[in-house]
Amino acid sequence: MASPLGRYLRLPVVAVGALADPPFALVHQTDAADALVAAAISGPDGPVNVVGAGAVTPVQAVRLGGRVPLPLLGPQWQLARFGAEVLGAPLPHHVRELLVRGRVADGSSCRSLLGLAPSWSTLDVIRDLYEWAAVVHIRPGQDVTAA
Repeated sequence: MASPLGRYLRLPVVAVGALADPPFALVHQTDAADALVAAAISGPDGPVNVVGAGAVTPVQAVRLGGRVPLPLLGPQWQLARFGAEVLGAPLPHHVRELLVRGRVADGSSCRSLLGLAPSWSTLDVIRDLYEWAAVVHIRPGQDVTAA
């Protein structure tokens, strides 16, 4: 499933924070869907963090995909945002914040409250992100069997 973070990390050169490399955790879409179903069935009384095991830093995520990390400071992010937009991978504020500030959560209550634990680790999610097939643009009237 395409996502803003996924499209951005698949660029050949990926801007990362120059002053820090904070970790972040992710959840795979199948684990997120399973958690929604489990929450609908069990009806927990409050919020439940659903995250894959482990975390990765932006530089680690970029290097896992064989991309080049480009450290940036403050106003340079506006240029990165414009460049990413031109290349078809818009960089929303929440993705930039994830890369600059990190984002981890304690998902230990997921098993006790929902009766499940995510099967994909954060590292697995990043690896899966780089295995997505390339997008093939089809023009109106184009024979799709030839694409």
